[in-house]
Amino acid sequence: KRTGKMIKSMKTTNTGFSRFAKLLSEEEFNQLEKLVEDKIKECINNIKSASFDIKPIIINGKNKSCTYCNYASVCHHTEKDYIYINTSEEGE
Repeated sequence: KRTGKMIKSMKTTNTGFSRFAKLLSEEEFNQLEKLVEDKIKECINNIKSASFDIKPIIINGKNKSCTYCNYASVCHHTEKDYIYINTSEEGE
């Protein structure tokens, strides 16, 4: 099996991509493209309206958002401001 030059984990065969390659259907790609477009527009609107809510993101129980923030010592965020994201899959 050959490995793609641009994406090392994207294996190909003589007939195209390996059956184990994780590809999106056209519909899934269009949904993802729409989501990204909506998020970009949301960011632009928030910047234009000077909306900069404090929303530290806690990933897998670790607050790395505040670690690199220059204003962490004077920030007045509360527990309700946190956004929790768990990227671990079940069973790990």
